[in-house]
Amino acid sequence: MGLQLKSLLNRAIDNLDVTLAALGCVLAIPVTLYLHSVIHNRLYTQVGIIVFLACLAYLLLRRRSPASARAQIEATPRMYLLLNILFFCLLTYSVAAFYLRPEPYTRPLGYFIAMAAMAATLAIEILFLPLRKSAAYFALLKIVIIGLSLVWSQLLLYPSIVGDDPWLHQLFTLKLLDAGHIPAGYPYSMLPAMHLLIGGTSLITGLGYKMAAMLSVSLPQVVCNVLFIFLLGKFIHSAKVGLLAALLLGVADWHISFAQQAVPNSMGVVFIPIIVYLLFKLRQEKPKTSICLSALLTAVLILTHTIAIVMLVMLLFSIWLGFAAYKRLLHQAVPEARIFLVPAIVLTGASLVYWIFFSGRVDSLINLAQQFRIKFLTIFLPGVSPPPGELSPLQAAVAYYQGHVVPISEYLFNNLGFFLFCAFALIGAFAMLSRRLRDRYGFVLVIAGLIILAVSFFVMYNLQGWLIGRCNYFLQVLLAIPLGVAFLWLASLPGRKIASACLVGITVLVLSFLMVMSPQTNQDNLTFSPNTIVRYGFTQSEMEAMNTAANIYNGRIASDEVYTLLQYLPEPDGRTVDISDQLFSENFTDCQDKLVLIRKEIVVNPFRISLLSPFRLDYDPRQALTEQGFSLIYNCGSVSAFVWQS
Repeated sequence: MGLQLKSLLNRAIDNLDVTLAALGCVLAIPVTLYLHSVIHNRLYTQVGIIVFLACLAYLLLRRRSPASARAQIEATPRMYLLLNILFFCLLTYSVAAFYLRPEPYTRPLGYFIAMAAMAATLAIEILFLPLRKSAAYFALLKIVIIGLSLVWSQLLLYPSIVGDDPWLHQLFTLKLLDAGHIPAGYPYSMLPAMHLLIGGTSLITGLGYKMAAMLSVSLPQVVCNVLFIFLLGKFIHSAKVGLLAALLLGVADWHISFAQQAVPNSMGVVFIPIIVYLLFKLRQEKPKTSICLSALLTAVLILTHTIAIVMLVMLLFSIWLGFAAYKRLLHQAVPEARIFLVPAIVLTGASLVYWIFFSGRVDSLINLAQQFRIKFLTIFLPGVSPPPGELSPLQAAVAYYQGHVVPISEYLFNNLGFFLFCAFALIGAFAMLSRRLRDRYGFVLVIAGLIILAVSFFVMYNLQGWLIGRCNYFLQVLLAIPLGVAFLWLASLPGRKIASACLVGITVLVLSFLMVMSPQTNQDNLTFSPNTIVRYGFTQSEMEAMNTAANIYNGRIASDEVYTLLQYLPEPDGRTVDISDQLFSENFTDCQDKLVLIRKEIVVNPFRISLLSPFRLDYDPRQALTEQGFSLIYNCGSVSAFVWQS
């Protein structure tokens, strides 16, 4: 009996991909149903079904050709030329569609279709890429073009920066430039790396904050992530996997979202693939150079963002665990394990010392850990209740709106791109664990990715939306290589070259379109998400209206939560007040001593209200203000201003 059990265990380890896929099939549905019944979150139902289908698909199709089967097939020169002509025709159309758009603050649907078609065309080209370096470099350039177009087109729509947190970082950077030194007393006074970079770029180039941020943060983020994911994919598997991984990361929704927002976490995560590549590849050739560069980048990362450091520490420990599992399960020596354990321990100690004695960020981490622990316990121990008063009546109403008013089809559309990204990456992870493709570096990268995936899955339940986004962004960077393997594996399933091209092209087209149209990436085109997209950029009229109001009124200015972000500009100068509760209750009587600004945006479209988003009003607050004794004193079409008529 013992020998049979040992033999069965050895077979399970030897076929680790099949074991994990089968385990996923068995556990996906019951675990998801349990979580759904406890949490009452429709997203978990989608996750469970997609994970089940991904595991089942791998089990049914794994005996087909290995993922490297088509690595040597090249396109004919004529076909390669035609694919490039099609790509640049689509690029020309996308640029024309953007500049000739009928609505000044909305990218037309044709632009998004063109971008998805460009990604599909490039994916087909990569499958049959000529085996010369120049072709790979040219493909990398086109990937960067796609990524930058998706990022910069959103930013160039508005005269303002885009997002929530970027406004505070803009204020801090402008204060830094005005003072000529790092101002004290701000949350990022001891984490100023990104602000120094943007400020230095602004001084050198003479550009304003937004353009300087685009050049110093958004551009390096797209270029560096694409380049080093390609290099890692090439090192672990092949150049084609690296290119496919870079392409799919370039159109990934959370990657685009954080490239649009100049926040320290965006800059911090850029260093992580570089550090991993240095420790994986360059360490073998130039160990001293690799260690010195890694230490330098890590030091800059400590000065950039706390969560990014936590992510790097998690990744280093996960990679070390992957090497330990590789040694224990496959009985092969892995001298690289200590190369990751020692830096993880040193980095943890150095970060804690800096947070405790210098930056003071350790308290926020402790608070975050406590919140996550409580929410984690409510998942597995239904008897454990969260702290009382966690949701205000307003937040509960917003949650009800999201759960009952927004159609399930819209929620599915908004999240399907990200879930399919993870599902295909899961298939690629199984393929990388198979005997045919197993490699120690690929093995540990998969183990680390699965650990981060599990953490992100449970963070989805946490109400800290900012943390969900950062985890998803990091997850897409980490899973890009298994995703590239999955698409090369997908190309190996059909027996004919044209069938492979069609299968991969259509799949990339659909996946790319879903991701570039999601609310994380797209804040302007509400075609498919009319109830959930919230605009975080301001029109020229809205900017001028706030400045006018601040100049003609010396008291407090009341408006919706997003519009109050303009308090970080010199004119309002911190005088804005959020009236989310009043907008919800339809009662503005306590605003009699304030100038009330109502944007047309919140009357006709969803907007952010309270800590949960989005929410759509079922009444016109302008009419309610008039009925409650307020007088209209200003109206520019996009913004109306009201004062109490005493």
